[in-house]
Amino acid sequence: MDCSCAEGAVDTHIEAAGNGRLFINDFVERYDVFASDLNELSRRMAQSAGDVGGDAEAPVYGLTESVLEVVWALEPTPESCRVGHFYLDLDVTTILPHWSEQHHVPAAILGEWKRLSEYIDDHEARHCANSVDAANKMLQELAAMPVAATCQEARQSLHRIVSRAWYQRELKDRLLDDGSRRFSERVSGRCQKRYAKGTATSFNKWTSFSRDDFG
Repeated sequence: MDCSCAEGAVDTHIEAAGNGRLFINDFVERYDVFASDLNELSRRMAQSAGDVGGDAEAPVYGLTESVLEVVWALEPTPESCRVGHFYLDLDVTTILPHWSEQHHVPAAILGEWKRLSEYIDDHEARHCANSVDAANKMLQELAAMPVAATCQEARQSLHRIVSRAWYQRELKDRLLDDGSRRFSERVSGRCQKRYAKGTATSFNKWTSFSRDDFG
């Protein structure tokens, strides 16, 4: 899947494997910038950082937020427990700079602006792709999960599959950010996870939030 769509539009993709479905919602937002020279461009982008998630001292020029929810139903029998229908819902929001349509790009900085904006676009698209790849890996592994002896074992296997794939995504994002240090002295990524257990009906939900910024 190409992690890009029209500004302000939601691009939805659906993948399927076995009893599972993966819904990918990709959304792109852009904030306007303009300047007469590179120093002003840097200053204006830093001033806009608050809208993206950073601040003037530690600006964030691009941002990718991924929220993944995994919901499944377990089907127990007297002898075993299997995964019934399940779905994964991945929402990816990318925030990128965009040259204001009310201002022309000065010829003196056109090349530098093009290089910088393309690099940020590509950087955030890679973060998006890492999340999509992780969700697809979960879909395939959950669909192929064997029958467990108990529902507790099945639930543990489910959490291992989901956590492992999302953790591998985190590692890829860190490596990606490490490679961008030449553009900024500050590269950060935060990931918060929260788990919500279901009721006795074997309805379960796993939610993860990740934030990967370019600054």
